[in-house]
Amino acid sequence: MRNEGDLKGIIIFLIVFAAAVAAYVVFSVAQSKILKKAGLPGWMGFVPYLSTVKLFDICWEVKYGLITLIILTFSSFFSFLFFGIPTAIMNVYSVVLYVNMCLRLAKSFGKSGGFAAGLIILPFVFLMILGFDKSEYLGKKSLGKED
Repeated sequence: MRNEGDLKGIIIFLIVFAAAVAAYVVFSVAQSKILKKAGLPGWMGFVPYLSTVKLFDICWEVKYGLITLIILTFSSFFSFLFFGIPTAIMNVYSVVLYVNMCLRLAKSFGKSGGFAAGLIILPFVFLMILGFDKSEYLGKKSLGKED
């Protein structure tokens, strides 16, 4: 017979798990819609690393997204080897990269800096707005020069 503490733990786990699945679905649907607008297959939005690389492709060239994703993955995976400054540098770099990607993503869909700030602060909400609104993908040429 289970005690009451075990049942509470199971319920809390199920609630957290359901919230994580719901967040993944919302984020993936938003990315899928954004990728469709950019002329890419929508199913790519549901594949975790591939969707990130394709979002980088919308903003930059694929090689930058792939290289950065590999660096960030290995730096976080092997962070137990790199205590201190290298890990801190990679964390700061990932934040700067995320902010820059949000700015470029908003601009590539003809959105303002305020919308980019919304992408930075509330990504689930603003990615859904970007995915379901009437904005069109303007391409990398809208960012000024090709990187």
